[in-house]
Amino acid sequence: MNTCAILSIGNELLLGHTLDTNAAFLCQQMTTLGWRVCGMATVGDDLPKIIDAITRAAASADVVLMTGGLGPTPDDLTRDGIAGALGVGLSEHADLVEAIQARFTRMKRVMTDSNLRQALLPDGATALKNECGTAPGVRAVLNGTRLFSMPGVPSEMKEMFALRILPEIENVAGNTAMRRMHYCGASESSFSEPIRAAEKEFGAEIGTTVDDMIITVRVRASDPDKQKADAICLAASEQIRQQFLDSWFSDDDATMASTVIDLLKKNGKTLALAESCTGGLIASALIDVPGASDVLIESAVTYSNAAKIRRLGVREETLDKYGAVSKQTAAEMARGVLQTTGADYSLAATGIAGPGGGTEEKPVGTVWLALGTPSGVYCNLRHFLADRRGNRVRAVNTALDLLRRHLSGQPFTGDVEHIG
Repeated sequence: MNTCAILSIGNELLLGHTLDTNAAFLCQQMTTLGWRVCGMATVGDDLPKIIDAITRAAASADVVLMTGGLGPTPDDLTRDGIAGALGVGLSEHADLVEAIQARFTRMKRVMTDSNLRQALLPDGATALKNECGTAPGVRAVLNGTRLFSMPGVPSEMKEMFALRILPEIENVAGNTAMRRMHYCGASESSFSEPIRAAEKEFGAEIGTTVDDMIITVRVRASDPDKQKADAICLAASEQIRQQFLDSWFSDDDATMASTVIDLLKKNGKTLALAESCTGGLIASALIDVPGASDVLIESAVTYSNAAKIRRLGVREETLDKYGAVSKQTAAEMARGVLQTTGADYSLAATGIAGPGGGTEEKPVGTVWLALGTPSGVYCNLRHFLADRRGNRVRAVNTALDLLRRHLSGQPFTGDVEHIG
């Protein structure tokens, strides 16, 4: 199997000021294409260390993908690093100067002398056209290993990868098939034996990851015969999926939110939201999906008790007797938004995200969820054990899973109480 190494360059990454989403994106892309990512490294703006990192990566992989360090400032040293690893100099290219100048002209800005650094290339290397920015990428070869350097700006990197690099590498990774299956409501440990059995029976490579209640099972199979690799991957995937049908909700790039929207569209139904502790995150997850406006009518963020009373019709006596974080309040929130919007379904979330606000009776992470339906309200108590962000995101995924299960005719997980 062909191998790939990924190198991220920039002090901002080592200082923790910038999250390295580029490396995650490239790993996903290369793995999907059938390449094996054999290593990842992050290096700061230090020329000797960049040269060493490039040399090491090239010695261990067939392709090295680099991001960052192509800007116009003195600390942008990736071009110099590639030249150093190759043992060559840097030369200015008139066509790159012209292209950079033309971009500044289109932006009605004046190009400074520092931008001329972006027209430098290691001798023997070629430029990768940048459709979205001023910094060209770099393609070079070191002892048979292909080096590709892209800008650190994610939008520029993704565009350059898709247009300039992908066409060269997508058909050389060998006969590998991959599938990702997403589950919610099952424990990660429950997959251990089914995965072990599938690996033994089919010889596939299978792994899992967990992210805020969502378990992703990755199945990869390789064979000289591409059709056989596809068949192995499908058989191993299906054997696992059949054991967790209630919890499975999508494959590959589909999300919990896109699955719920598809189910609402399929059933010709609409949805309204009443959010307290999630603060609009349920709506945000849904609105991230194109076409959400076909099914999502409204989201009311009712964070205070006064807002719950005014907007949703939650009774003051309910709040006084049971508190904002209670089954009774969640149910009235779901009913209230259902009645005032005329939606077919509603979801409500009220809880204690933390880090403060918890009590012995209602510790941090306590969340009541409610699903409003034509036949009544279903309430579900959850106790999440994460930080503030994690508790909120887990509430989002669990709430959407409640609706998914109802629309699919599948059983709920946890203790779900039906209130007429």
